[in-house]
This record gives sequence, C-alpha cells and structure tokens, in this order.
Amino acid sequence: MSEERKKLRRLRRIQTIVIRAVILLGVFGAGLLVGKTIGKNQVSEPINTEEVTEVQSEQPTTEVVSEEASTEEAVAVPETISGNSVSVNATDGGEGYKPTWNEAYKDESEKMKLADREAIRSSFDETIALNLADKEVIGASNIDFSNMKIVCLGDSITEGVGGATPYPTFLKDILGAKEVINCGIGGSTICSDHDDGVQAMSDRMDEIPEDTDLVIVIGGTNDNFYQAEWQFGFQYWESKGDGTFCGDLQLLMRRFDWLFPDTKVIFFTPPSNAKIDELKAENPNLLDQSRYADATVYIGAEEGKQVVDLYNENFLNAHDTNVATQLLQDKVHPNEKGNEILAQRIAAEIIKRYQ
Repeated sequence: MSEERKKLRRLRRIQTIVIRAVILLGVFGAGLLVGKTIGKNQVSEPINTEEVTEVQSEQPTTEVVSEEASTEEAVAVPETISGNSVSVNATDGGEGYKPTWNEAYKDESEKMKLADREAIRSSFDETIALNLADKEVIGASNIDFSNMKIVCLGDSITEGVGGATPYPTFLKDILGAKEVINCGIGGSTICSDHDDGVQAMSDRMDEIPEDTDLVIVIGGTNDNFYQAEWQFGFQYWESKGDGTFCGDLQLLMRRFDWLFPDTKVIFFTPPSNAKIDELKAENPNLLDQSRYADATVYIGAEEGKQVVDLYNENFLNAHDTNVATQLLQDKVHPNEKGNEILAQRIAAEIIKRYQ
C-alpha cells in the first residue's frame, strides 16, 4: 500500500473518532439539560391533576378505568352490538361512583386467589370494575353471533329464581345470538351420586341439541352443599373416582369431547356464596367452596377445557354487603341486575374466544 493511501486511511480513522466523540458529548449534554429541566419542573411546576382529568374526560374513547383512583374517569361505550341493545348504565354504585385500581394488583390479577383479592378491594368494587371492562369488550366487538346456537347448562343460577330474568336471556340479547337455550335445573349437581331426584349434569347431555355451537357450564354449588371429603374425590390430582365431584366433572368434560367434538365449551366456576357458611356451621364435614373452584380449574387444564374462575375473581361475592344488597336476591342467586352483569361477564369471555 502506498504511503499516500496509508495517510488517507489514518486521516479517515481520525475523522471517525472525532465525529463519534462529538455525538457522545452531544447526547451526554442533552441528557444533563433534560435532567435539570425535569428537576426544576418537579419543584416549581407541579402537575395540575384537574386539568389532566378534564382533558381525559373529553376524549371520545370507549369505557375505561384509569390506573389512578384520584383521576379515574369512565367514558360511555357504544350501546349496541349486532343490532341489539346493551345496557351501558349498569349498576355503578351510585352517582359518581368509581371503582379503584391498584397497579400491583392488576399486574398479578391472573395469579391471585380470592382471599388475596378481598384484602385489596371489595367484591362490589371488583364486580363493577370487571363489568366496565366487559362492556368495553362487548361494545368494541363486531363478531356476528346471529347464526349461533348456545346452550347454558347449570343449576338454579342458570335457570333463574324469584322471577328475575335469567342470565341466558340477557346473553341472547347482548350477543344477538340465533338461539340461547336455558338448560338450568335447580338442584342439579356435577356429581351423579346424589339422591335428591335431580339428574347430574353429566347425565343430561341429551338436553343439548346436536347442532349446538357453544355450551356454557356453571355448576358445583349444590355439590358443595352436601359433600364431605370422600364425596368430593379426595385429592383431585390423584383420585377422580366415579360418583365423586372430581370424577364426574372429568367425565362431563370428556363426554363433551365424545358427543360434541366440534362444539366449543366454556366452564365458569360459581361466584362465592354465603349459604355454605350456614351449612358448614351445621355440618363441619362440608368443604370450603374454594376446593370446588380450584378443582374445576385444575381438571379443566388437564382435559384441555377453558375455565373462567368467577370464584377467585371475587366477582359477585355474596359475602360483600353491597353485592348482597344490590346484586343478589339471597345468599346464592343474582337478582335482575346481578343476572345482567353475569351475562355481560360471560358474553365478554365468549367474545374474547371468538376474536
């Protein structure tokens, strides 16, 4: 290589080094300037939260719940889906009521159990917050359910009691489904070893039409009202014998695979009820409701079934005074408004699975 070329290369290297040094110094200086500016603003120019709230409330967005309880704003969602009306003004705890959010809680929400959630906020707050999110999902959906046939299999929570409109009726209107069949029977259990004259859900498959597109199952409440440990199925990850809750739950899930292989099935655990507390006071051998919810989630995962855990969501928890007085008609069953909120909860989960 000639001396001339060597000098040229050395000159280019020096130029490159100088340029990089200038860039680094510029970035470093800009960082110092920004840091000083932020520091000054934090001391001398506090943020006006009223102005922030005012600006947020003017945005024409769908209904949301902000992360800061002090500036939280709910914005109306569209009132129709698939041409059907949706109640936007569901129970909101009174004029101006806003449920509170907790950042750490939201981050861990999928992993938390009922007791952990109860320690952070009330079930009424939880239920209303979930309902706001559910209506946002419903309002944003453009899925056409007009040709879909849905079956709701369950007990009296599904059937409806006390003259309240049952949730399957609300569900049909919310989704605009072709047909929603209410297969709820009061007293029905998951377990077949029960002598009250009501068939177990695993023995009621003939009630489901062959051309059903989707089945919603809510069960286990009545099992909890009479079962001791041996009737539950012992440790559900080891023993699932016939005639136990765990064994017949597994059987029910498998029968869907055998009889309805092309039908989508979603299981929902029942919300926490207060009647079991009275029954356990009379019969200490009865189990905690949490055992049934956890077993449903566990066995559902084993069998490849989708499960929405309303119990551990702290949704419509009857132990909450505001839930009990405003959304329930007794210690187990939702009232008219409670059934509407339950239907919206189910509808939102259905929409998520068809998106």
